[in-house]
Amino acid sequence: MAGSSLLKKGGGSKGRLRGSRMGSKRSGLAGSQRSLKRQKYLQGSRHSLRPQNKVGDKNMLGAGTSATNGKREAWKDGQAMEMDVKYAPGAPVDKVPLIHVDGTEGSKEDLTNVDFDDLPPEVQRLIEEADADDLEFKDDGFIELVLRILGQMCDGQHSNLQNYLREQPDNIKSVNLVAETAKFLDLLYANIDDTSIALVEEIYSTLNEFASGNHANSIVIFDNKVIEYTNYILRDTNIASKIYTEQNLAMIDQLKMSIANLIMSMIEENSPDWSTLASEVKDTVDAEAIHAIMVDYYKRAKMASKNEKEDFTTVGFAYYHILCRLEDIDSHINRDNLIKAGDHDPAVETECQKAWDFYSNNSLSVELLKAGEIQKIHFRVKDTSVLREEVKEKVKWNINRESPSDKITDFTDWSKDIMQDIRYQTKILSYPLAKFFIVLTPLWHWSLLLLSFVINIDIVATWVAPNNTQTVKPELRAPEFWTVHYSLGGIHNFLSTCLLISFFLSNHPRFPTGHEIKNFFKGLFSNEVQDERQSHLETKFFSFITIYYIMYFGFSICGTVFWGYFFCFHLLHIVQMNQLLNRVLLAVTLNGKSLLWVFLLGFIIIYIYAIIGFGFLRSHFDADSGLYCRNMFECLVTSVRYGLIDGLQEYLAVPDEENTFTAYALRAIYDITFYIIIITIGLNIIFGIIVDTFSELRDAKWRTDEDMRTLCFVCSRSAYDFEHHGKGFRQHVKQEHNMWAYLFFFIHLDDTRINDFTAIELYVHQCLKEENYDFFPLNRALCLSNEDEEYDTKIDMLMARVDQLIRRQNEEDAHRRRHQLRQKQIEWEKENRL
Repeated sequence: MAGSSLLKKGGGSKGRLRGSRMGSKRSGLAGSQRSLKRQKYLQGSRHSLRPQNKVGDKNMLGAGTSATNGKREAWKDGQAMEMDVKYAPGAPVDKVPLIHVDGTEGSKEDLTNVDFDDLPPEVQRLIEEADADDLEFKDDGFIELVLRILGQMCDGQHSNLQNYLREQPDNIKSVNLVAETAKFLDLLYANIDDTSIALVEEIYSTLNEFASGNHANSIVIFDNKVIEYTNYILRDTNIASKIYTEQNLAMIDQLKMSIANLIMSMIEENSPDWSTLASEVKDTVDAEAIHAIMVDYYKRAKMASKNEKEDFTTVGFAYYHILCRLEDIDSHINRDNLIKAGDHDPAVETECQKAWDFYSNNSLSVELLKAGEIQKIHFRVKDTSVLREEVKEKVKWNINRESPSDKITDFTDWSKDIMQDIRYQTKILSYPLAKFFIVLTPLWHWSLLLLSFVINIDIVATWVAPNNTQTVKPELRAPEFWTVHYSLGGIHNFLSTCLLISFFLSNHPRFPTGHEIKNFFKGLFSNEVQDERQSHLETKFFSFITIYYIMYFGFSICGTVFWGYFFCFHLLHIVQMNQLLNRVLLAVTLNGKSLLWVFLLGFIIIYIYAIIGFGFLRSHFDADSGLYCRNMFECLVTSVRYGLIDGLQEYLAVPDEENTFTAYALRAIYDITFYIIIITIGLNIIFGIIVDTFSELRDAKWRTDEDMRTLCFVCSRSAYDFEHHGKGFRQHVKQEHNMWAYLFFFIHLDDTRINDFTAIELYVHQCLKEENYDFFPLNRALCLSNEDEEYDTKIDMLMARVDQLIRRQNEEDAHRRRHQLRQKQIEWEKENRL
């Protein structure tokens, strides 16, 4: 018995118990371990644990301890006394029991009305020690506090402190606090109840801080059988029955989450050292128990309230990602095998399938490069709908694909803007009315386009020209058609309003700042403008697209008011809905600034010719033929109109009274120079800019399409490699190296507290902060690792073979040279002998 051993050793002082709170030279957790072992039989009230002046009657003495019926020994006059611990008849279980003290000869002494001070010192120490031990366990908040402090010291994966807690090289005696904390779990894992669950949860949380990103600490934790204790906890389905307070019931979920975090910290990395540990953990951990917990939390999340649903879902995802990681280590631990290993009830299997579908549909994985090794990480994606399709299309066709490194750098630059847009979309979609307009944006577009065609077909079929040519309002074949016209116009107005609202809600165009206006005007006349990073997705209020949607809405109202004339412009919306036509329009607008300057130059040249025409060739302008030049403005308008159509030489005629060779020569110079400068050079420059831009856009589209079709965006390996060595190129870019999965991983990092990062997540976060993108697996893929190793082995074998052939060739050449030299020497000897 624990009590007898302590009495025989003469220990049990309170000073040593204080040391049990990790303050004494003796093992920091030893006192707590003793206390928790005694907790199995110490059930008395803490307030009753005080020495009494008068103890017991009927040969019984109140010892201040409580126990199941058992035996203890004490010493009196050098002889051992046996204490028979029994509860008094009818006494409540939570009250102080009574202890029989037997003499050395087996007869019970009469201890009636015995004073406490008259008891043997050993018995007094036993009573005091039992009191102190019980108080020490009840005050276990100090243990949790110390564990929490130790965990906070390592928070953020502080490797130096993690190593120092395992080994103190600057101390005479080193104490492995990692191992001691792991051993402490041995005392608690089998008896989790109201009094210990918070402490067990804190132990797992602290062990996770010790192990995260630290291979040596993870090995220590594994060697101390923490995974085996974890299996016991995961298999125990009756923990909730031992918990009576609502607060501690919630601690069960927190404990399960801390356990999942610790397991993931020990198996997440894929380097050679970590792989060995991960394989051992995989062989030890109970995958079926993890699978059962995952399914259980899926069921609980479905039935939970809105506040609890997210907590249950988070725990379920944690265990699902553990199973995904275990499957990466061992392909036999997969969905089908785990479901088959459980209950064969069809209803249960159906529920398991639903759980797997839910978690897999809301999870993604990425491959990352850390310390030269490819790592695979699984993470949760809460909502993929916040990434708009128009944004995805814009990224795919506009990202820089000149080289693999440029592609990655530009993608991370785009991701900053996309994440900002997603944050805005998440916020705006939280409002039901705004969500209604935004989600139905494709419906507004296609409905308006279809309705515009219907209205214009109605116009073609029903309009009749009025008798008065000055009347603008058309006449209809029947008056009833006006009802159809205004009905369709009203629907068009409503849909146009919805489209305009959805555009402003989705893109939130902003007005330019004063600094941007200043830079705009500076840019018109000089190139000395400070470059500022422009968002790829930001929409400005005075941009073309914003003005377009405002005019679209305005023309819709005008179309209804002015009898349908403006509805013809809405047919141009087909350009917005078609990618090919969009590129045609882009060919004109992409170099809009260059075209604007060319137009301005052409107008200036025409103005010069109009000045010359007004001054010297007014008589050549015939007003009866529509060639007006009575003032400078009329002359300019005429020159612009006819000069850009066919050239002024086709319309200006020399009057008969000026029909001389000199006038003819001057007129020839005027016409030829105008034709060459304006018609031949000017217009061809404009057409050339447009055609070249369209060709560049077509070539860029072809290159982009070829790049997407034949190369992986992330690793830049060719489709040939994956078709012959992997699971196929389509599978690779969709599951293994999905570019949007990396974007959602960045969002996952942005939404996670830095103190909650795993080792890999913290590494990527630091790389992104330093704008170091070496974590992308360029020219590497996990599915090609074996092939790459085989390729390297073949290269080494080939090089060894080449070296062998070269050595053999050199030896043969040396032997041949020696043979030739020997022949020459023999011939020389023959000649000199004669």
